[in-house]
Amino acid sequence: MNAYRHFMRVFGYVYAVGAATFLFLPQRIFDLINSVPQHIGFLVTIPPASEYFWLPLATSMMVMLSVLSFLAATHPHHRGYPLTILISKISSTAAFSLLLVTHQPYFAYLLGILTDLPIALALGYFMLRLAPQQTLGSNYEGIS
Repeated sequence: MNAYRHFMRVFGYVYAVGAATFLFLPQRIFDLINSVPQHIGFLVTIPPASEYFWLPLATSMMVMLSVLSFLAATHPHHRGYPLTILISKISSTAAFSLLLVTHQPYFAYLLGILTDLPIALALGYFMLRLAPQQTLGSNYEGIS
């Protein structure tokens, strides 16, 4: 249980830092992601963004994942928090995989898979280990 709580707390901070970084330094993140395929000559760089429409949505998702991670660390017996994160990570991994195969061989898509799939697998592992101790929260009385 302690390893799970630590894992969730660490990812709470990771997502919070990620949200701030994506929001305040989007060009630096973009340049960093594109620097890898430029150096290794494998896969393709993503073209420059012409607008920032998706930035608030990505930021809000990272903030939500941060809050859910901290809630999961604080209430480890409540399965709803990690389940929501797990669904998010599986969805993004599937979407990145689909785009990598059907759209363009962008390194950014591969990076999304390599980032979110291990998180989903680790979280799934913890959820299976803790399954007898967790509930979906049917008797949940709110955040204290």
